[in-house]
Amino acid sequence: MACFVATVSLTYRLKGQAGAGTTVTRTSGCLAAPFSTELDRSADGFFLVYNGGRQLLESGWSNYDLLSSSIILQTPCTGCIIPAAVPHDCINGACIPASKYSTPGLYPTIEDCEISCGGNGCNGICVGRSDWAQIKGLADQLRSKECG
Repeated sequence: MACFVATVSLTYRLKGQAGAGTTVTRTSGCLAAPFSTELDRSADGFFLVYNGGRQLLESGWSNYDLLSSSIILQTPCTGCIIPAAVPHDCINGACIPASKYSTPGLYPTIEDCEISCGGNGCNGICVGRSDWAQIKGLADQLRSKECG
């Protein structure tokens, strides 16, 4: 896993306004790849999601609409903390950390999971329907218990 400084392009406009919007770029610190972007309205911010967390790139989004975002440049750097690998499973076409539902963790990292799980289904290495039904049933039982 490598470390990079990411440059992100954001295009936005004031809510209710027409037109092409305004484009700005924001640059991250030295972070562990892979990267994605996330507009989190509850936190009123636009974030760069990286392997191990997320970094706020822009705040104050309550009055704006995001039109587009893209990671336009990744420059290698040194000194970032590379998080330990987190096992994942492909559940209903999505990569989920094994700890979330106590699944077996068939993929040692999210990257390994995304290769098989993303877009192509699970390539036959999914948590099966019967296992998922059991997991869901156990989760439902836990939700109905009083924790007090």
